[in-house]
Amino acid sequence: MFVEIVKAPLPDIISKQNSDPEFHWTYWQYFLNYYMEALNRANWSSTIPKELVAYTLVNNAFSFLEWQADLNVTISERELNALFRRMIKLPDV
Repeated sequence: MFVEIVKAPLPDIISKQNSDPEFHWTYWQYFLNYYMEALNRANWSSTIPKELVAYTLVNNAFSFLEWQADLNVTISERELNALFRRMIKLPDV
């Protein structure tokens, strides 16, 4: 889902705001809030802080997109999601 949100409706906005650090912070913060809300709804039983998990998920998700752009990797959203799920294993919640 992250890839669909990041890529599908926003590429033009992102390319136009590429040099705006406030936009990047707001954009990153949106996804952090999304993950925090999802984790807050879960029955969290892990000793890993939810905030750390949310930060890690957001940063890793953006890293996947940077990997694609920097190395000119062509991969479908489905394949990208599968790679993300294989690499990022959440603790039992």
